[in-house]
Amino acid sequence: MAGYRGWQGKKIGLFEPRFDTGLGALWTRSVRPADAGQIMRLVLHGDVTAVARVLMSVTADRRNLLCSSILSQAHSADCYRKRFNRPHPDWGNGSLMALARSMGLQTEPELTDLEYCDCLERVFSGLRHWRASQSNRTRNSGKAVPLD
Repeated sequence: MAGYRGWQGKKIGLFEPRFDTGLGALWTRSVRPADAGQIMRLVLHGDVTAVARVLMSVTADRRNLLCSSILSQAHSADCYRKRFNRPHPDWGNGSLMALARSMGLQTEPELTDLEYCDCLERVFSGLRHWRASQSNRTRNSGKAVPLD
């Protein structure tokens, strides 16, 4: 999508006023991100394993706090990326992997490592709780979402 055309046929680029709507000047964008309406970026396998590898570097009692911190920072970085069309200077492009890489990753162990499996479980649990809390906030229903 190269851009929108105004009422005079003039091509409108990023942050140029558009007066043909009758509602005053509207700021338009020539390119709308495909994921603009999503609550959070899609989480892939590599994202989960990267966060689990970061969680392995802290003690077991601090892992849940670090996991929720990583999720909220990744969401904030994603919102920053959507708004300013560039990655967040400290937290990356909003993916969990980008943020985890900036924190330093341990080598990925095998799935026979119980500590690694515990970290993977914490990441999945954290994602489930985070998505449920965001779902409640956007729906504004006031009811808790049941977790399985």
